[in-house]
Amino acid sequence: MEKAFRIKPANWLVEIGLPIIVLAGIAGVIGWAFGEITFHFILATVLLAAGMTQLFFVLRLKNAAHLIPLGFYLFAAGTFYSIPFQNQYVTGALAVLAGILFVLFMCVLFNRKIKWRYREVLELAARSVRSAEDGFTARPFPAGKIEAKPDELKSFAEFLLKQAIAYPITDGEKLVLVIPENLFVYLTGLKKDYRAATYVEIDVNGKMAVKISEKDYQRYQQEFTFDQLCAALGNLFVDFLEIYRNGEDEKIIERMNEIRLII
Repeated sequence: MEKAFRIKPANWLVEIGLPIIVLAGIAGVIGWAFGEITFHFILATVLLAAGMTQLFFVLRLKNAAHLIPLGFYLFAAGTFYSIPFQNQYVTGALAVLAGILFVLFMCVLFNRKIKWRYREVLELAARSVRSAEDGFTARPFPAGKIEAKPDELKSFAEFLLKQAIAYPITDGEKLVLVIPENLFVYLTGLKKDYRAATYVEIDVNGKMAVKISEKDYQRYQQEFTFDQLCAALGNLFVDFLEIYRNGEDEKIIERMNEIRLII
């Protein structure tokens, strides 16, 4: 396994550090301006909203691993909601349960059970490409043919959605597997147009077309021959289907986990 990543590292400051700093600042201002009770109420409401988001993921992705963060956020919200009632036993019990679930939540994150796989897909696609003759092209590229029955493709697409690898869209008689950076906007229906995104398209005859967006292409550390990169992405999903067809879908997850991308 090659150690050098093809994809650029994530910007920790923008994606994680900055939101934490902003939220901490807002919490401090609220606590100072409105008092401790209001601070606890707002914090509990934010945690409850986070829990509802996890419930949404459970329902849409059908991935039971999201039940762990769901439980953590709900018990943590209950802990802060209960503080003004000054019942130490109730608050203590909720806090203990929240603490246990927080540990399990960290285990789920560490084992990548609820990770969006956008960056892993881009990384795996590029690892088989060696040349850098041509740069980005906006049009989709033909990427061969995939042999699969409609029911098989449907089941495969459901697996890809459950594991946050791709978001399937039925467009007429075509199945489009979108590889979005932000899966949430597709899950909520805030975004339905996939044409500007990276995707693998499969028509009714099994013919594939692949498009890699300019934004995603710029995430690579170097230029790659674009048609080879598109072909590699198509072949990656053909390999995934074959593994899934053999009942070894855990190998797909293991293959992605071996990359050890943090975000």
